Amino acid sequence: MYDEALKVTHDFKKLTFLDIYNLNVNSQTLTFDLELSLLSQNVVNMNCLIKIENTGFSPLECHRLEVEE
Repeated sequence: MYDEALKVTHDFKKLTFLDIYNLNVNSQTLTFDLELSLLSQNVVNMNCLIKIENTGFSPLECHRLEVEE
């Protein structure tokens, strides 16, 4: 279990943020798309949102976007 956690942590250090786009604020919700790359391969696109509340922000919520080929 420890080895697996170490591997995930090590891989996460090699995560690269390639781009942020489609930034939008609507009805106190910030939405945006992220383009990520792990180990310079396997590009992943995520759609994320954060709700802007009176006392702060909601947790970041992201969902992987399926890319049509």
